[in-house]
Amino acid sequence: MNWQELTGALRPGQEIMLMTHDKPDGDAWGSVLGLGLILEGLGYKSAFIHAGLIPSKMYSWLPGQHLITRVPKESLVIPEDAAVIVLDCGDLSRCEFDLVPENVLLNVDHHVSNPAFGRMNWVEYGAGATAQVLCSVLSNGGVPIGPDEATCFYLALVTDTGSFRFSSTSADTLRYAAMLIDMGADVQLIRHYMWENRPRQELPLLQEMMRTMTVFADGYGVICTLSNETILRSGIHEAETDTALEAIRSVEGLEVVALLKEAEPGMVRVSLRSKDRLDCAATMASIGGGGHLRAAGATLHEDLEQAKAKVMALLTETLGA
Repeated sequence: MNWQELTGALRPGQEIMLMTHDKPDGDAWGSVLGLGLILEGLGYKSAFIHAGLIPSKMYSWLPGQHLITRVPKESLVIPEDAAVIVLDCGDLSRCEFDLVPENVLLNVDHHVSNPAFGRMNWVEYGAGATAQVLCSVLSNGGVPIGPDEATCFYLALVTDTGSFRFSSTSADTLRYAAMLIDMGADVQLIRHYMWENRPRQELPLLQEMMRTMTVFADGYGVICTLSNETILRSGIHEAETDTALEAIRSVEGLEVVALLKEAEPGMVRVSLRSKDRLDCAATMASIGGGGHLRAAGATLHEDLEQAKAKVMALLTETLGA
């Protein structure tokens, strides 16, 4: 797993298409934009190929916005001479676009569920974030990381580790965070936009989550729901609704909290967070999802109430075991 492995497979000035998972989170945005800026600085034609909104409101302040190219999922065409790099996808099926392994030159990830689907794979199972994998490869390869790239990577680290609180945070995670600060990461910019400039539209979403909250499994579990109508009315990108989960999970005595979001009628996205006992990745894998030990998700093709009943029954059984 080294930088020369990638550059040896590329031609000078080659077009590089960077992709990530559906509904990108902080690690996805930071890793893709950070790597894209580095590749651009080295003379490659890098672009973040994104099927969703441009950009997500939550990350529109990150450096590298000029790299974002919106391509509707059904319109993707991969030029014969282009290279595809997929980042932060635990499985190729989670990518925003329908790819086959032959399309993917490089797979960069940290999820325990990743089957190494690329022709080259930079996968470090258990790393705090995909950005941590990139920091390791770049620093070992002697590749300079400028302030803009450092800001992107630091944002990725701090969000995917829950501000360095999650069990995936290692000594290496903290060492790379310190390295990025030394390289000019704008920590105050990240602080302002991530924790002190939240959209007011989140308030009715929090209110709705509290209204639909159900406590189960003798108080060890909590489940909340958000209807598609509520999400659309709020004007908030669906991927930005998970921040409230951390506040709920921090309550004394709780082990697991689930948020069910109706992405559209008949499609529900499940976000799961746990503390100490419940393996979120394994639990979500049982219904077709995946993720991390303490944070994972899945998509269910059911109505909201059916999905709620299924997830509550699954978590009750798992907690009982």
